[in-house]
Amino acid sequence: LTVVGCDFRVASSAWRDAVLLDASARAVLLERLGRSAGAVGLVVLETCNRVEWLIEAPDPRWTADLARAAMQAQWRAAGMTGPLPTPYVAVEEDAVRHLARVVVGLESFVVGEREIAGQLNRAMDQARLGRQASAGLNALQTTLGRIVRAVERGTAFRAHTRGVHSLAVEAVGAAIDESGANAAAVGDAAAALVVVFGMGEIGRKTAALAARDPRLRVVCVNRSVDAAHAGSYRGLEALPALLADADALIVATGARSPVVDAAMVADRVPGRAHGRAPLFIVDLGAPAQVAPALQLRPDMRIVGLDDLLAAHVEHIDEALRVRVEALVEDAVAEARLVAHKRASAALLRAVWDGYDSLAWGALPELIDNVGAGLPEEARRALADGLREAFRAHCRSIVAAVEKR
Repeated sequence: LTVVGCDFRVASSAWRDAVLLDASARAVLLERLGRSAGAVGLVVLETCNRVEWLIEAPDPRWTADLARAAMQAQWRAAGMTGPLPTPYVAVEEDAVRHLARVVVGLESFVVGEREIAGQLNRAMDQARLGRQASAGLNALQTTLGRIVRAVERGTAFRAHTRGVHSLAVEAVGAAIDESGANAAAVGDAAAALVVVFGMGEIGRKTAALAARDPRLRVVCVNRSVDAAHAGSYRGLEALPALLADADALIVATGARSPVVDAAMVADRVPGRAHGRAPLFIVDLGAPAQVAPALQLRPDMRIVGLDDLLAAHVEHIDEALRVRVEALVEDAVAEARLVAHKRASAALLRAVWDGYDSLAWGALPELIDNVGAGLPEEARRALADGLREAFRAHCRSIVAAVEKR
C-alpha cells in the first residue's frame, strides 16, 4: 500500500484544487502507474481537507516516488506559481496507520469530525465502480470500517456537530454579531437570513446546525429539488432573489467549477436587507465554488477554507486522543494479519491441494499395492490413520505460517 497526498498542512486550498482528478484522469494515472510500477488499484480521496491517492502495487516505495512526481507534475501543468509543495508519503504499515488516523478524524483540521469516514468509503466505492479497485484496497476498506465502529462504540471522539460545517456556522454567527443583526427569535423576520446552497452531506449538516441558532433564519437551496424535498428546499432559480436580501451564504455544492458568480448577486443592492451588507459568504467547496471576481466587490465578504483553518483553534481531550490512537494501532495489527493471510494464500492452498492429492489419490493406490493381502477392515483403518497423520502435518504447516 502507498499513500501520496497533500492536506491543509501541506498546501493551501488552491494548490489542492489543482490536483483534483476527474474520472478520465484517474484512469490515466492508474494506467501509467500500472505500466511503470505494476500498480493494480487506485483510490482517490478528495475532500475540503485533503487530496490523497491510495495505491496498491508490488513495490510501494518506488510507487510512492512515481506518484509524488506525478502530483507535482500536475501542479506544473496547472500553471501554479511559487515553490511546489512536497506531497507526504506513507507506505505499507505506515500507510495503513495514516489512513486509520484519517478515517477517525485525527488528521482533520476539525479533529473528531465524522464526514471523512463516509467520504473515504464513497471514494473506495467509486474506485470499484470505475474498475480501479483491488483486493488489497477492498480488504483495507473493511478494516477501516471496523475501526470507525470501534471508535464510535467505545469513545465520544467522533461527533456530528464537529466538522467544517460547524466552523462555517460559527463564522456566520460571529459575522452576524459583528454586524449587530442578532437578538431575534427563530422564524422572526428580523433574524439574519442565511442561505445554505448545496444539500449534500455537508450542506445538510450545515443547515441543521445553523437552524439551531435563534439568531439565524435558514433557507436551503439545491441545484435540483426532488418531490421528497419540494417543501423544504428551494431550487437554483430562487437563489438570486434570496441573495438580494440575505445576510449570509454558505456554499457547499460539489461542483467542479464556481457556481456563485456575479449573475447570482446581480439583484443585490448594497445597504439593503436591513442594513446587513456586505453579504457574508462562506465557501466550503473543493474546488472553490465562488467566482474569484466576487472577491473584489466591496459589498461581498468571502471566507474560504484557508480562512476557516487560520481562525480555528483545536481543543481535544488528551486521554481521549490516546484511546483513539490505541484503536488505530489495533487497526494496523488487523491489516497486517489480513495482508499476511493474503500473501500466504497461495502457499496454504498448495498445502491442502497436496493433502487432497496424497490422501485421496496416491494413498489408496499405495495401499492397494502394498497391503493387498490385508483384510478390508484393516486396509480401511490404515488409510484413515495415514490420512489423519497427513492432515495433522498440514495443520502444523498452516499454524506455523499463520503464527509467523
